[in-house]
Amino acid sequence: MSDKRSDGGNLPLTDEQQRVADNIKAVWLEFKFKTGWSQADMAKKLGFKGQSGFNQYLMGNIAPNREFVEKFAKVVGVQPGEIWPEKYRTGTDRIEWTEQQRIAHKLELLDNSQLNLIDQMIDNLSKKK
Repeated sequence: MSDKRSDGGNLPLTDEQQRVADNIKAVWLEFKFKTGWSQADMAKKLGFKGQSGFNQYLMGNIAPNREFVEKFAKVVGVQPGEIWPEKYRTGTDRIEWTEQQRIAHKLELLDNSQLNLIDQMIDNLSKKK
């Protein structure tokens, strides 16, 4: 079965797919609040070319699939079963992040010039002690 209509639009989501899309959005909003990440940050981490691909999942315009759910769950630190309980019977225990892990996740999004700037800032802060 295709995920597209003959006119090029997406088929409506099934009830299960809509629940998964709603769960993705809820987990995303909590993650965004905790980390300060933007949709563009998440899209980059998930391998999208731009923010709009990730937004299509958040808005329920693209049916979620296992690959996306597993990748998203890993990035945000939840079990896939929290997002898609019908497919994953692994439970809903959250993976709690330490402050260092949260910062490390943010650093992974930066390019080399940004990392060099942060390294210089850390050096300057260390010298002031």
